[in-house]
Amino acid sequence: MPLIAALLISVALAGEDPKVVNPIWVSAPAATAADYPRFAAIIRAEGHVVVQCEALSTGALSACTAMSEKPADLGFGREAVRVVQRGVLAPRTGDGTSEPSRIQVQLPFRMPARTPSTKPVPWTGPEPTAGQQASAQRWAARAASRRPILSRFGLEDLPPDRRAVVTEWIGELYPDRQKTQAIFTVVAARLLAEIGLPEMPPTRPLDEETWSRRFAAASADQFDRHAADAELRRRYCARYECAPGV
Repeated sequence: MPLIAALLISVALAGEDPKVVNPIWVSAPAATAADYPRFAAIIRAEGHVVVQCEALSTGALSACTAMSEKPADLGFGREAVRVVQRGVLAPRTGDGTSEPSRIQVQLPFRMPARTPSTKPVPWTGPEPTAGQQASAQRWAARAASRRPILSRFGLEDLPPDRRAVVTEWIGELYPDRQKTQAIFTVVAARLLAEIGLPEMPPTRPLDEETWSRRFAAASADQFDRHAADAELRRRYCARYECAPGV
């Protein structure tokens, strides 16, 4: 998922003794797309977290805790703590001597601007042969059986009652295993025809990035993922908190 978690970090300390030099980042923690909670990313929820840590005299961070997170129950607090703990500080000094301190770090999670969705483009590539379709069907049966439908949504952070509601919505909006297998069959057959292979080899015939890109293009007219994600967001945000509120 092409997504950037923009985490703007500041350090706050109590006390203004002129002999004290407050800590500064030696290695500021850098967030990656993997740090954005999965379900929050799907519904494009943004968040804001305040993390408190003990800054040791060595510059390491310890006992980090999310003091506040908005919205709650989407995983922002957990991920913020993980991000902050990757940082290293030049420790606080008093009269030139390193000493421990307590810091607070504010991290807003921001989604990048979304490219306007376009109407799914119909497939214009070559038509698969009967042999390519049969091979694709066998591959799709294996691929769909290994693909847990709910696991990609990252619902672990949701309270049980909310998770049950969202699970029901997912069942309504997204393909079930049988439909997923049917889509995989169509797409795999199309790719075999496009690449010019008679059947699916034991491993993917393309590198991961190229396969994913071509797979998405070949499935565009089979299922509108953006529309489903948008409707899931609409339902969730109408019923629960999904904004940072700061």
